[in-house]
Amino acid sequence: MVASFPLHEQNRGKYFMKKIFCALLLATCSTFAAAATWTNGNQVVEATIWRPGYHGFYVPGGTFHNPEGCSGAANLYLFDPAFEAAEPRLVSQLLALIMLAQSTGKKVFVFVDGCTSGQPKITGLQVQA
Repeated sequence: MVASFPLHEQNRGKYFMKKIFCALLLATCSTFAAAATWTNGNQVVEATIWRPGYHGFYVPGGTFHNPEGCSGAANLYLFDPAFEAAEPRLVSQLLALIMLAQSTGKKVFVFVDGCTSGQPKITGLQVQA
């Protein structure tokens, strides 16, 4: 036998507020969790750009994938200058992978997390075998 206790009027409001708070928390967490994503893996590095404040690579128009919905019109993936300043060693390793992909013509998956200068922001890279 299960005993049930009626909710008092003052506790109903607290219970309802807890439900609302939990729902908002889950919605916020799922938004942040879905922020970074991989491209479809069809990207071929066509050209590398490395000038002050503008580091990244171009891909042919037919292979450009923009899962973050960035507003830029170029077929370009860029590093965020703040990311470069915080992770210089990682950026050097990613640049080496970009150069490897460009020299071998291998396709890459690009891990993008938001936009910088209207273009998808690179935070990771995977060169396909």
